[in-house]
Amino acid sequence: MNNLAPFQNLNIFTPGYDCWRTEKADFVSIIVDYGNYYRDLHESIVKARHSIFILGWDIDSRIELLRGEDAENSPYPTTLFDLLCWKAQQNPQIQIYLNKWNYSLFFMREREPLWEHKWKACEHPNIHTCLDGMIPLGACHHQKIVCIDDETVYWGGMDVALGRWDFRQHRVNNRHRADPCGFPHFEGHKHFLPYHDIQAVMAGPAAKSLARLVRERWQQASDIEPVPLRNLYNDVLPHTWPDTDPPDFESIEVAIARTLPAIKGNPAVDEILKLYLEEISRAEEFIYIENQFLCSDIIARALNKQLVEKPKLRVFAISCWEPQGIMERKSMWAGRVKFRDLIEANGVKDRVVLAYPASQECGETAVVRIHSKLMIIDDKWMHLGSSNINNRSMGMDTECDVTIIGSHAAARKKIAAVRTDLIREHCGRPAEEIDEMIKSQQPVKDFLIPMPYSTQFLKPIDDEAYREEPFSHLARALGDPEKPIVPSSWTTAFHHGAARQALKKQTLFLMAFMLICGGLALAWKYTALADYASIETLSALFEVQENTLASYVWVTGIYVICSLLFIPITVLTAAVIVVMGGFEGVFISLIAALISSFIGYRIGHLIGIDRLKRFSKLTDNVLTRISHLNVLSVAIIRNIPLAPFPVVNLVFGISNVPVLTFMTGTLLGLLPGKLTLAFLGDSISSVIRQPDTENIIYFSLGLVAWFAVMMLCNKFAQRWQSKHTLKQA
Repeated sequence: MNNLAPFQNLNIFTPGYDCWRTEKADFVSIIVDYGNYYRDLHESIVKARHSIFILGWDIDSRIELLRGEDAENSPYPTTLFDLLCWKAQQNPQIQIYLNKWNYSLFFMREREPLWEHKWKACEHPNIHTCLDGMIPLGACHHQKIVCIDDETVYWGGMDVALGRWDFRQHRVNNRHRADPCGFPHFEGHKHFLPYHDIQAVMAGPAAKSLARLVRERWQQASDIEPVPLRNLYNDVLPHTWPDTDPPDFESIEVAIARTLPAIKGNPAVDEILKLYLEEISRAEEFIYIENQFLCSDIIARALNKQLVEKPKLRVFAISCWEPQGIMERKSMWAGRVKFRDLIEANGVKDRVVLAYPASQECGETAVVRIHSKLMIIDDKWMHLGSSNINNRSMGMDTECDVTIIGSHAAARKKIAAVRTDLIREHCGRPAEEIDEMIKSQQPVKDFLIPMPYSTQFLKPIDDEAYREEPFSHLARALGDPEKPIVPSSWTTAFHHGAARQALKKQTLFLMAFMLICGGLALAWKYTALADYASIETLSALFEVQENTLASYVWVTGIYVICSLLFIPITVLTAAVIVVMGGFEGVFISLIAALISSFIGYRIGHLIGIDRLKRFSKLTDNVLTRISHLNVLSVAIIRNIPLAPFPVVNLVFGISNVPVLTFMTGTLLGLLPGKLTLAFLGDSISSVIRQPDTENIIYFSLGLVAWFAVMMLCNKFAQRWQSKHTLKQA
């Protein structure tokens, strides 16, 4: 394969379709396993002068970036938290941005408790944090990018997270392979098994594109504009490049691709899926895959199609052995059973191997956990990033992948060398032997033959135990969907920055307000306060010497205050009538009830429909419908015991019902009850107990007259509202 034309054009990608953009990268280096990545990241942070952006599925501040001798010999802090705080204090001008997924409760045990509060408590104004929730329900923010001074950018499959640190030897026992415990055990450290992943670092115009991408994501998730992108550029190795990792590639082309769900009116982006399909369709001899999950039916079918069409093609895929947790077992591992069935169909089974790596020492064996996301197609393209080969990475989560294009002989030689070195790490064979096995078309299953002198070896994956996994179809639909289960607008409206903080405050305010309202309404009815809400007690409060203007003002004021405190207005009205007599009592209570209604309406109007309608589509629909009610509807609602009197006033104010419609409807809604009390006076209770024909006839005639008046007023209000709208237009 290496005898092909050295300058063959392999940039086959189309920006806007199967990639975001194609760019030149001046320098690229491949970083294998977390021990090497954390060391490089530590060095770049120490050198940083201008800005640091960290995007991740997780960013755990407790992680030790340096361990063992590296930590002992370092003059700088070694944990991420201490290092960034030191950098923020050492250089007050540097701006540090930490954007991590606002995770699901399923991952609580793996996460650092009170993460945001810890960073805020350090009181460095140049450290900014964001819990990124700008994703649909069930999705995750999965991009893993670190941008240093807009010149050195890391990308790939690695987070600064618990249970990841390891070196390429993958020793069965390593005392430094331990991290702080997660929830609910906050103290102590927990040891974990060997772990494998791949990251890369680059500089040049392609790095600038990723620097732009991290800013776009930060601003989208936080609503805070970050420090501007620096436009400085030269083609020398950047100051922040890690000395411990000299470049593997120089002056190459890359294709940057993303997966983004539809958010904030922006369409969904599935460039990564199309990138995979384009690369697979060009494969001729050898595809090497490392991926945590292998359960995308679309990718499996594409691989099988190419295997059928290209008789020389072989596929060698490295993945994990056992699932972590019941959901992973039922969705990803049951999905991998189908992936294998699809890729091995049509008589190509002998050219496909799915395997997992393990290490052995002193009679002990440990399985190596695979977390990398890599595909190498022949020696032409090396696809590396954050996307798993599952459904959610292709259409639901946020992802960022970069394909290194073997556009010249040196690049293709290095792509082949990286592939060989990774296979060597897993199976223990010499690099020369691996190269010869690939060139000579040796059966891919031969890589599984263990080397007697090697501590590392590969074993075939056998997923038959998961074939009949109960509820696997439901688990795949929920845990690995191709598209968001519900529209992203339902879950992203307030999961960011200032709007999220405003929602929290509004929610707490409304909850407290509703609790107070409900508590007062219940208290006047079911507690000792009920004694004070009786007609007898309130009559004494309303008692006046004579019916003067001052006494009218006094009674009106007390009525308004009591009604706002959720004392039932029927009791208040009856007490006023007892004190002041039928018609005067009705007049005063009606005026007071209208004043109380207007005050409640104005309070609701200040809260406003625009705030409350954001809570959900249902809230928006209900409030919008209320806002279009007419006088008759308002009056009828006034006579239905839906909620306490002050709450109804608030709801009408919040929904922006026109004030004339509200006040007219309220007046007409209150009149029947008030007039009934005025006509019946103190004998109302006896009439209810012993109704006679005359009172029933009078009351019925009154209701008919009331209904006719309401219809006339409603027509008048509609005409007034129509004219008012035309004037505004």
